[in-house]
Amino acid sequence: MKNKYILTAFVFISQLLSAQTYYWVGGSGSWNNLSRWASSPGGPGNAFTQIPQSFNDVVFDNNSGLTTGSTITLSTSTGSNVTCRNLTFNTGTNVNIIGSTQADIYGSLNLQTGMNVSSWTGDIAFLSSGNETHEFRALQMVNNNISFEPTGANHTVNNFSQGGVRYLILRQGSGKTVNFQGSFVGAMITVISGTTNINTVMQGSFTAGRVRGLSVTGGTININQNSSINTATINGTITSNATINMMGNNHDLIDFNYGISSQGTLNITNATLNLPNWDVRNPSINFISTGSVMNFSIGT
Repeated sequence: MKNKYILTAFVFISQLLSAQTYYWVGGSGSWNNLSRWASSPGGPGNAFTQIPQSFNDVVFDNNSGLTTGSTITLSTSTGSNVTCRNLTFNTGTNVNIIGSTQADIYGSLNLQTGMNVSSWTGDIAFLSSGNETHEFRALQMVNNNISFEPTGANHTVNNFSQGGVRYLILRQGSGKTVNFQGSFVGAMITVISGTTNINTVMQGSFTAGRVRGLSVTGGTININQNSSINTATINGTITSNATINMMGNNHDLIDFNYGISSQGTLNITNATLNLPNWDVRNPSINFISTGSVMNFSIGT
């Protein structure tokens, strides 16, 4: 029995140690440089024998030695993905984030106003299965893909600006909800068996030529009553019994150009939908209008 208690205590202590927070120190540098990681704010580097793992929080703060124009390179020596739990930037300076390595985040992402992410081109995968809040500060994200992966996750995404991102993806989505709050400036959204609640104004040009649009495969997008899509060109697909719900506002879609396979549904509830250029290549789409007005014209 005594040995059992000792083993339990050892496992508990090991878990506490493994979940330590990594603090960046020493100014500019690369993620894979162990000399940049301390176990306390402003502490000595080389505090760890490995770079952050999925259970470690990572903090960049005003003790990190960063000044305006300092550069943080997201890369690993082995070419594997950059990984952490919560990733927080709170340095008080306009730092540069660069790198093409994918970032796997098992918690939340908190960016800071004024930082430069224009050279951070790697994918971002949010892999938490819990409740997370991500703050993008309306920075112009240029990552190749940003995805929300696990089943059962609930994400709140604040002030998202898609910038040059090719795809915003929801995947493995049974029970998943992603709520966009504050400003949303976006382009391509792909939902694969999940639910996306867009609680704000979507802005921007949704053009197929730039791999932009709205694609729903076996999932649902809810554009809620406090939201609207304005002056957007939408090209994309509704497939596999997928649904787009538009509720409670005016939605002006300059071009509605959809290829439909299988059965898709577009629900309009207490809203006005203007479709001045209607072009659907396959008739397998259900329009359900409740207390709404739908204004059509045929595209040329």
